[in-house]
Formats: sequence, C-alpha cells, structure tokens
Amino acid sequence: MNPYVKHLLSNNETELSETHQHPFWLISQIWLLLLVLLVIIIGVFFSGNLANIGLSAEEIARTGGRSNNIWWPLLIVALVPLAIIAVYYIRWRNHIYVVTNERVITLNGVVNKSSYDIALEKINDISTSQSLFGRMFNFGDVTLESGNDTPVLMHGIASPLEFKKSLLDAKSGMGITPATSAGYRPVMAANPASVNPMVPPVVSAANGGVSAAALRELEGLRSQGLITDAEYAQKRAQILQRM
Repeated sequence: MNPYVKHLLSNNETELSETHQHPFWLISQIWLLLLVLLVIIIGVFFSGNLANIGLSAEEIARTGGRSNNIWWPLLIVALVPLAIIAVYYIRWRNHIYVVTNERVITLNGVVNKSSYDIALEKINDISTSQSLFGRMFNFGDVTLESGNDTPVLMHGIASPLEFKKSLLDAKSGMGITPATSAGYRPVMAANPASVNPMVPPVVSAANGGVSAAALRELEGLRSQGLITDAEYAQKRAQILQRM
C-alpha cells in the first residue's frame, strides 16, 4: 500500500486493490524525447569524425587530427530531454488508482499531493476500452459513469479487466479475487471478516427494495460471466427466501 493512501482511509475502510498506468502509456508520452536523446548520443559518438571532415588520413596521422570540442555542448543539450523524461517518470510513478471497500481513489502529485474519489454506490456503469496493442500488453482505458456527474476516465491503466472486476467485487460485497497480471496488485484485507463472501448481500424482508436491487445486481454478475449459473441459482434462492 502506498504510504500516502493510508492517511486517506477512514477507520473502517480497507484497501482492496491498487494499480497505475501501464509503462507503455509512459513511453507513449516520452517517445519523441527518447528519439531526440538517441540522436544526441549518436552525435556525441560520431563527433570525433565530424571534427576531422576534410582532412586526409595522412594529415590526421601526422597532426593527430583537429581538436574535438563538439561533444560537450551536445551533452549539455542532452540534459534537457533527460530532465523532462525524469519529470514524466516521477509523475507516472505517483499516479495511482486505489479501490477500497467504500470508494475509488485517484492519487496524483509528488510534492503537492491531490486526490479525487468516487463512492462505490454512485458508480452506475463501468466500461473498458482496449486497442489491439493494449490487449497484447494488457493495458487500456476504464470509464466510470456516476449518474449526472462527469464520467471519470482512467487512461492507459495496467490490467483494466482485472481492475474492473475488483470494482464489481467491491460493489457486490464479494471481496477481491487474486490476480497475477502485471500492474495489478490485490491487497489482503486487514480484517477478513470485513469482506462479505455472499453475492450480493442478503437483506431482510423489511427491506424488499434493496433485495430487488440485489437481484438485479446478481443478474448483472451472471450476464458478465463473473459467477456460474449454479452460484446464481443458489444466491437468488437465498435472496427470494428473505424477501
């Protein structure tokens, strides 16, 4: 768990999963800077030959060639793209998405930290988008729809399908199913009893409206292939018995 995230959690709140943007997203932002840096390195490597352009081999052998003073200005110029790349990298490392049993937190910043969170109960829809390249290397975009609020778009996150599943698990009270994909790190709850294994939570008959919502949630889990037909039938029977 990120140390700063601990300060954001309430007393009864538990972090369930944590992820960040895929390294390929970082490369997509700095590829031009990397290209400039490569050109400068090649220029430094061949600067000795450039200094001796126009001299014959006999003149170079006799005089030792012209003094090469080109390489050090190139190295100074190289510090500019290096510094910008370093800034991008530090920002990337500190851009984190966290799922807890109560909300989704987006954390930004290095020295000046900022966070944005959305409560799980306000999330109405979760959609993912992956290009062919994204499916090959397991990264993509995740969009959270929350009623009248502006959709929250998470660009280029690692393991977007696992991240979506962690959100669905948190919303239904199932807890986190461990995943091994790169970039997705499930976190064990500090108190296992705080994670309810039932899908969805069973309520009393006095709260029939919530039970109907639980049935719809259960149907959604089955349609997305997150639970089997046998599990669906078992949980549906339990909910109907208490309505």
